[in-house]
Amino acid sequence: MKFRMSPISLPGMALFAGAALVIFLVGIVSGGCGGGHSVYPITSGSHVPADAFGHGLQDASGHTVPDQLQRFVVWSNHTGVEHYITGLLLQLGYTVVERARLQKILSEQNLRIAQADTSSKLSEEILAASKLVGASQVIFAEVHSQTRPAWPENARLASVEVRSVSVESGEVRWAGTAQYRELVAAADGNVVALAHWAIWRATCRVEKGYTWHEPSDSTTGGCIAKDWLKERQVQDQRLSTELQELTTEKQAIDQQKQGLDQQQAAINAAPDTVRRQKLLPEYMQRLEAYKQRVAAYDQRVQEFNRRRAELSSQKEK
Repeated sequence: MKFRMSPISLPGMALFAGAALVIFLVGIVSGGCGGGHSVYPITSGSHVPADAFGHGLQDASGHTVPDQLQRFVVWSNHTGVEHYITGLLLQLGYTVVERARLQKILSEQNLRIAQADTSSKLSEEILAASKLVGASQVIFAEVHSQTRPAWPENARLASVEVRSVSVESGEVRWAGTAQYRELVAAADGNVVALAHWAIWRATCRVEKGYTWHEPSDSTTGGCIAKDWLKERQVQDQRLSTELQELTTEKQAIDQQKQGLDQQQAAINAAPDTVRRQKLLPEYMQRLEAYKQRVAAYDQRVQEFNRRRAELSSQKEK
């Protein structure tokens, strides 16, 4: 069963709905080392309840608009992940400070920090430099990749840690991790997908009525609204009950058809025309009732299939 998922975390993030779908498609990868099965990420994460990342602000009309006051710096040891997070922030309406500006300040302070360096001992320097360029938060994204000589070629274990830190206070606003359960192909898309899942898990608003579901063969997973899930379960139960009723009705129609066939056979076996003419009116009356019942049944089936298709379409969104 699939459920409707909030883009990244909750309703205020509809700006990212399209991009979330694209990344999700590469987030479930084929196990390049074990055959043609799906490999799903394991996630963890949390956030400061007051943090409004991705939710935006309310304008005078009550509509959600991007929080343009937030300025971010993105620091990662993986170029693809850094570009992905930068694109996400821009789509959500945030301002992103170019890495080159940060590098320039670090150089002026005689601090040489390689892109691959995200160790905690350098966090203070990066936060200080970010404050100088007017950033309010720094998103650190660290990619870990393991290979072994005994493993198949181009196979690895991958994980991603992402956290957003306040420049002013040094407080971690949200943090998430994601890792694959087994070996995957060494593709940038697979690592970028982990960053997506880590951010989504970190910013899932459980305090607003959402629950987190890990992806698996039975569910697409993600941050799911409890109220929506309850309503969907009610609708599923209604469809199940109606299906049982339709099945019972079909059995009754089949029995009625058997009765008509037996009656027709009796008419055909009548010894003379007079006897057949006496039996025929009752048969025609029952046949007309049967046709009306079949027509009503077919209409119910069409309506049932329409609502079931509509529900399935909603689950895929």
